[in-house]
Amino acid sequence: MLAQLDAHQVRGIALTPTQGLARGMVVEDSGGPLLAPVGKAILSRMFDVFGNVIDREADLAEVAWRSVHRAPPALAHRSTKSEVFETGIKLIDVLTPLERGGKAGLFGGAGVGKTVLLTEMIHNMMGQHEGVSIFCGIGERCREGEELYRDMKTAGVLDNMVMVFGQMNEPPGARFRVGHAALTMAEYFRDDEHRDVLLLVDNIFRFIQAGMEVSGLMGQMPARLGYQPTMGTELARLEERIANTDSGAITSIQAVYMPADDFTDPAAMHTFSHLSASIVLSRKRASEGLYPAIDPLQSNSKMATPGVIGARHYALAQEIRRTLAQYSDLKDIIAMLGLEQLSSEDRKVVARARRLERFLTQPFFTTEQFTGLKGKLVSLDDALDGCERILRDEFKDMPESALYMIRAIAEATENLRRRTNMPSASMQLKVLLPFKVFAEKRDVLRIVAESRSGSFGLLPNRLDCAAALVPGILTYETESEGEVSLAVDEGVLVKTGNEVLVSVRNAIGGMELGDLHKAIEQEFLNRDAQEQTVRSALAKLEGDLVRRFATLNHG
Repeated sequence: MLAQLDAHQVRGIALTPTQGLARGMVVEDSGGPLLAPVGKAILSRMFDVFGNVIDREADLAEVAWRSVHRAPPALAHRSTKSEVFETGIKLIDVLTPLERGGKAGLFGGAGVGKTVLLTEMIHNMMGQHEGVSIFCGIGERCREGEELYRDMKTAGVLDNMVMVFGQMNEPPGARFRVGHAALTMAEYFRDDEHRDVLLLVDNIFRFIQAGMEVSGLMGQMPARLGYQPTMGTELARLEERIANTDSGAITSIQAVYMPADDFTDPAAMHTFSHLSASIVLSRKRASEGLYPAIDPLQSNSKMATPGVIGARHYALAQEIRRTLAQYSDLKDIIAMLGLEQLSSEDRKVVARARRLERFLTQPFFTTEQFTGLKGKLVSLDDALDGCERILRDEFKDMPESALYMIRAIAEATENLRRRTNMPSASMQLKVLLPFKVFAEKRDVLRIVAESRSGSFGLLPNRLDCAAALVPGILTYETESEGEVSLAVDEGVLVKTGNEVLVSVRNAIGGMELGDLHKAIEQEFLNRDAQEQTVRSALAKLEGDLVRRFATLNHG
């Protein structure tokens, strides 16, 4: 019930589908508010907004029930001590540390990894903290809830976890109240069991959206962009119950969907005011393969002060942000003029920033089946040590790829040593002429070709590429033949995996290197000059014919 109109009429919201309801039907007063189950028996179970189990397991035996409408903890019982909540995720712990008992928001549009990041934090919470995780799905798809339940069960972390869902297909009333039901369960573990609770909400925007739908059903005049006029009050009633008390703490991490990636949307702006940390996910970083796709320059945390995280951590975080910001400013110049046009100091900044970006990536436990990379939990000390050594240019001679998706910085050195000691792979080279295969070689160790930008080399581990070739020398090396040179005309080279395809107009082999250079000048370059002369003459002839034809028509 939301409003009592008079002694005989009330206005309420439906928590179940309304098909079959009609005017004049009898309404029975339950005599109490909406209740949620609490107690140790709810661990490892999945519930709906009414507290009904929806995991196809046995019904709950002995549990207590509490009202979902509860007041926030009094100020006298709140803890004023600021503590950092480590997540085991490098980029978050270094640049946007979370607060124990605080609220952090994951801001991002669709498909940038909000749910994946929440799931990883659940996994890490079980490994580091002796607490309880409560996942609240507001407006979630049925498929996502089922997959999360199965993944958590497979990972073995379901025993200390509770899931509550108000699904996308349910009425707005159920989606509007499911967050309060999850908070009631979290408050039991904090106040009665004196345990730390990690409350994950996916998605807080769906809570605001459900309130907007309820407001429309109640006949209220909408505010800006169609949101309900009571949005701020409704969000505050939910958020203020998430607090750090003397008996325990509820640390909340909330995914916040932003319509059209718009930070000025009222839903995002109202949510910002309640958060102690804001983690912004970037679609651009996700497209570059930098996961987690967190934007380090837009993300921030109130905990990032010298008094809370320490002077060394604060100084390193500021230097990292400054380096990444300088690199961001230089990207336009690099795109227009190239890296070579930068000063030597700017090139050092770019090298540091690119290595920092790759070191701050991390494989997740919850995505092992998709990436094939084993998940890694990284301590804050290892993350800070790696960033500090990169900023001191200790790894300036190491390829950037060696720092990608690793745990501690020592792993980069080990990976490079292992890669160096491994036997070299080989490539397959095929040289094609317009009407035949000129050469086909296996076990090729190295290829050097000439393009318009100069000579370039290919090794087996190089990324896939394509290049336009000019008349010149193509050199390849095999263990059996050694180094072999060919004279090739203009064409194209394409590398896909370990296969290299070279398609040219003509090729000459079986000569000394000096003879090959002469052949290039006589056969390819001179012919090209002759062809240009012929083409020029043909163009002139065509022009004369067109002019005469036009004169005849007008005459």
